[in-house]
Amino acid sequence: MNGRADIDTYESPRSIEPLSQRELMLDIGTVAWFLIAVQALAAGSLVDEAASTAAWSARFVIGGVCVALAVSMLTWVRELDDRRTYRLTSAMVVLAITIEFILSGYGPGAVAGMYVAYTAIAIFCGQFLSPREIVFQLALLTIFSAIVVVLKYDDPLVPHVLARVFALVPVMWGVAFSVYILRQDRARALLDVESYAYGDPLTGLVNLRALRRRAEALLAPRNVRINRPAGVIVLDIDGFRSTNVLRGHRDGDRLLCMIADRLLAEADPLHTVARTGSDEFMVLVENANADEMPALAGRYRTAVRGVVNDLGQWSVALDASVGTAISSPDAATFDDLVSIADSEMYKIKAEHERNPPPIQVRAGADDAPSLADIGRDQPTDGPVPASSTWRDALRWHNRPVQVRYVTTSWSLYVIVVALSLTMPDAEVSNTTAVVALLGFVFAMSLIRYGLPPSTRNWQQVIDVLFAFIAIAMLTYWTGGASSPAWPTTLLVLIYIGWFMDLRSIAPLSVVAATTILLPLIYQDPGELTILDRVGLFGGVGVGIALAMIMFYNHFYLLRAETVTRRLESIDPRTGVHNRREFENRVCHEIDLLSYGDIDALAIVMLDLGDFKTVTAEKGRAVADEMLREVAEALQRASRSEDCVARLGGDEFAIILPGVNADSARRLAKRFIQAVDDRIADGDLPTGVHISPSAGFALYGMHGRTLEELVTAADVALTAAKTSGRGGDRVSSFVVSL
Repeated sequence: MNGRADIDTYESPRSIEPLSQRELMLDIGTVAWFLIAVQALAAGSLVDEAASTAAWSARFVIGGVCVALAVSMLTWVRELDDRRTYRLTSAMVVLAITIEFILSGYGPGAVAGMYVAYTAIAIFCGQFLSPREIVFQLALLTIFSAIVVVLKYDDPLVPHVLARVFALVPVMWGVAFSVYILRQDRARALLDVESYAYGDPLTGLVNLRALRRRAEALLAPRNVRINRPAGVIVLDIDGFRSTNVLRGHRDGDRLLCMIADRLLAEADPLHTVARTGSDEFMVLVENANADEMPALAGRYRTAVRGVVNDLGQWSVALDASVGTAISSPDAATFDDLVSIADSEMYKIKAEHERNPPPIQVRAGADDAPSLADIGRDQPTDGPVPASSTWRDALRWHNRPVQVRYVTTSWSLYVIVVALSLTMPDAEVSNTTAVVALLGFVFAMSLIRYGLPPSTRNWQQVIDVLFAFIAIAMLTYWTGGASSPAWPTTLLVLIYIGWFMDLRSIAPLSVVAATTILLPLIYQDPGELTILDRVGLFGGVGVGIALAMIMFYNHFYLLRAETVTRRLESIDPRTGVHNRREFENRVCHEIDLLSYGDIDALAIVMLDLGDFKTVTAEKGRAVADEMLREVAEALQRASRSEDCVARLGGDEFAIILPGVNADSARRLAKRFIQAVDDRIADGDLPTGVHISPSAGFALYGMHGRTLEELVTAADVALTAAKTSGRGGDRVSSFVVSL
């Protein structure tokens, strides 16, 4: 397994996504401005009509401005803040484009230039700006496009161009927000990796790795000179093991969440609370005072003891053993602080074991809630709704994102072309065919809204090819190069980059480019102006840029999700599976039993006995190394189909598919022997004796659900630890649930 390696090598999102957003902004901005510059210069230099001198001059100036902006993105604007960089460059580009359309020749070809320029800016906005800034920027672009039409109101081509503007605006908005949504998905996936690498998924606190990182920064020599000492408080929950046995692991989880909430409520702004073990918490105190540390320790202990007030009438012997340490010349590292605090904590814990705290009972009504009712996933009041009806399933917010995007893009496509047909001089060679095809497309979008999304790649390829064919036909019937239909190819490119396999992006992008350039093949060269040609090639350039942006977001989204799946299923200390994955695997095996794919199932619970003595006597580093060696020994002793997991502390579990009682006992003995052999080769402190014990439970005999099996195996493990049978150290739960 490589999950632990993923955690060890992960430092920040840049471990997954090498480019920072600032670097990406500069690179994409440079490409976008160069694209606009090339288009403007090409349009101006290739126009051969004598009346186009102003157009040539204007485009030459605009091209020069864009080139200057692109060069500046790579040089002096690197010193500016990201927002200032954006505002400076995008404002100048928008102003330059507007001036270009005012001064130069006006017609459908010029609007094609607007498509390229405005869509490039929309891609840039969607990738880097907040929703409010995107709306503001696109609103400005929409207003500027309308201003150009108003200033040219006496031009006979205004109605025709207005149809193209109607098509430009919704495509521009759709491109910007589609890029934004996929970018947000990528950012959320990176945050998930961050939370699993530095956070505790159960309680929401930070983990030991994050705490160590923060403490080492505080204790660095450059900070020690200017900061007050740092302190560490270690809390070990007394009596938590018995709660797990008596109430079950799920109630134990809820209890840990309640303790975490109490500790967070008690923490000051300069305190960092972390869960560092199964039932162990730490608090890092910045600017600590040696005289105040005992009072802080008492405060946090009181917070733990106060959890009993939230437990209704359940009786719980809940307390905390607390140790503290504060940095000094003799304790200058985080490991030194933890070692000192651990030593103090274990002394207090030994005293608590000799004189256990009394069971605390909070009087309450007979119907006081149990731990199961108090957890973080407590349901709200009122009846639980039944399974969704077909009407609920068809509600917009209940449909998958892929279905919503397909429906929206096709509807937008139909609206764009339909609006263009209403213009007085719309170029339509076959109105009946256009209307029939639009009606068919609209009907298909409604049908696809109610169907499950296409998940197989070949199905998606067929959908995309159908879309390209429809766009090519409508482009042919509505004016060719000057048609408002071909820019909707960008919406299909978004679908390809967002929802399809990454390997499909390049070949289908080539198909998209071919669809855009088809008017160059079937249209009479005399009908195509230079601006039409430049607009088509500019559209291909924007399409390539859009495909690359979508590929970038999709690639790092999948990469982050892959790392997250590894991190959420492994235990960072040992590299074996964690309890989350263990529970998922048990449920999966139970499902296989119900389908007859396997005929038996057993789970074995194993712990190391006096493991905390090793931590107290030898330190955390040795204890963690021992856990890793035990995990490796269990993996080597297990079969290929078995699943080894660490549930917490020194407790491990092994899932044994297809195993009966005799085989389960034999395998449990093999696991204990493997651990004994590995421990015998290790370096244990003098006088410390580790004696692993195991308990197992069988599906059907001891339970039929995850909770029943885990509880039965846990009880069997407790029996093996307390009594055993002739030193066997293996027990099973003898009473069927």
